[in-house]
Amino acid sequence: MNVGRFAMHNVRVVITAVLLIALIGLGAGNYAFGSAAGAPSDLVGHWAEPQLEQWLKDGLLTGYPDGRVEPDRLLTRAEWMALANRAQGYSATSDIAFSDLSPSAWEYEDARKAVKAGYIIGYGDGTIRSGSSISRQEAAVMLVRMFGLDSKADGAAASRFTDTASIAGWSRAAVSALVGGNLIAGYPDGTFKPKAFVTRAEAVVMLDNAMKTLHSAAPAVYDKPGIYGSVNEMTALEGDVVINAAGVTLQNMNIKGKLILAEGIGEGDVVLNHVTVQGDTRVQGGGEHSIHIADSVMARIIIDKKTGTVRIVVEGSTSAAAVDIQSPAVLEEAAGLSGAGFTAVSLANALPAHSAVTLKGKFDSVTIASSQIEVSVPQGSIDQLTAGSQAQGLSLNVGTDAKIVSMVLDAIVKVLGQGMIEKATLSEHAKGTSFEKQPVQTVDTSSQAPA
Repeated sequence: MNVGRFAMHNVRVVITAVLLIALIGLGAGNYAFGSAAGAPSDLVGHWAEPQLEQWLKDGLLTGYPDGRVEPDRLLTRAEWMALANRAQGYSATSDIAFSDLSPSAWEYEDARKAVKAGYIIGYGDGTIRSGSSISRQEAAVMLVRMFGLDSKADGAAASRFTDTASIAGWSRAAVSALVGGNLIAGYPDGTFKPKAFVTRAEAVVMLDNAMKTLHSAAPAVYDKPGIYGSVNEMTALEGDVVINAAGVTLQNMNIKGKLILAEGIGEGDVVLNHVTVQGDTRVQGGGEHSIHIADSVMARIIIDKKTGTVRIVVEGSTSAAAVDIQSPAVLEEAAGLSGAGFTAVSLANALPAHSAVTLKGKFDSVTIASSQIEVSVPQGSIDQLTAGSQAQGLSLNVGTDAKIVSMVLDAIVKVLGQGMIEKATLSEHAKGTSFEKQPVQTVDTSSQAPA
């Protein structure tokens, strides 16, 4: 995105200063729309007047009952979600259970959409903090999630800022991805100001430009069975790719945008062979013997199928840095896998109750934030399994040929099976957890003493 093309007099410095900030959310659902007949009084002469006025006319931005927009007011997470959902057209929802968000709150439905879209996850303590302001580094992470940007950046690009040491580790990769995509440039003094908060005007300007830039190309759609891609050479695809039929094989492709395995696949199969996906891969179709990924690189896989279970098998040199499971699934690493395979797996809060998830292979980390679900590990290993406070009612079956190196529980869990658990750490909230086969070591964190 070339923000330097903005044609607003005397605002070049201001625009440069807000390059990241803005992406998502503004305008609470109970506010009146701004007038389309003319700019509200507090927009006249504002550096972002053209974009704000257009968004008011399009119904994407809402004002206040007195007709003002308050463009320089800090943005809340609730407003961020509201604007994002309208601008991106998000309508699908997930069940949510945040301790600080009541179903009667105006932002409740927007939160359900945000969780379903995957750009809002919530905090480890089970809250969403919808009334809090959004920092620039938080905006960076959400921006990467929303637009399927490269979430595997090594963080080097963020080092160009003079205050790089202030950028939190959890946002460094996102900041670097945005810098590498020319979507952020920091402030004129060379700083990034990761903890500075986002204003309403900054959000609209950045979202407007991000949408125009990143959604400019129509997606490539494969809706008929067949083999697509060169036999000998890599083909670069700049935009998104959609597979909407069973029996499709993609080979030797470098997809710069997102890959969507759409509902049109049904219960059929899809094969990805030597495919790199820099954005998110969203799995909405496929059956219990379906998605085969060989010698490929996936930044983030989001499993979000409306009904039934989807099975994803990785083989060869395949690596999938992150997997977000929002519907029943089987993840399997084939014998002879030479790549990293599935690295970090998250069972999201959006995963419906009574869902079943099966994990076969070697996983670096598995984080569970969903309640009343069944997880089976029939074979392989998990280095770190974490069940958060939202994982109430979790049933975990560890097969004879499986091992969990370290298990951290913050909820009562029923652990079945004869597999090995080397160490289990239980918080105060996990007291009452039962084990069919006792762990080698159990630690009660309320006393910090081995049991």
